[in-house]
Amino acid sequence: MLSDQDYQKLKIFIDVFFEWYTPKYPTTPDGTPSQFLEKIEKESLANAKKGMLMSLNDSIEWTSKWTSEEVAEADARMELAGTFTLSEVRRQYSKKFIQILRRGKIISQSEYYLVKGIADGEV
Repeated sequence: MLSDQDYQKLKIFIDVFFEWYTPKYPTTPDGTPSQFLEKIEKESLANAKKGMLMSLNDSIEWTSKWTSEEVAEADARMELAGTFTLSEVRRQYSKKFIQILRRGKIISQSEYYLVKGIADGEV
């Protein structure tokens, strides 16, 4: 499961990702994702952590077709914001990536780009 320390740092990640990369619509709620999670925390930290993991998977899926240059740019911005990079989040929290690792082979183009993006983000 998600440690309390990682959860707090990921709240910064998800807020920065939302601010910089998520399209906004007239129906987009006010506030940040971490403010929403903090409301859930009052009832159940475990449920807030589950919500965080769902949000991370959405972010990973949203960026699955990004080029290595786009990932590198996001990584640099996240690092400056003092949080996990997109590459770190992809490596640690991508359900799809974990499935690929367990299976031991890539079976689609989207899986290829996910793995390539993670590999390109490693230093």
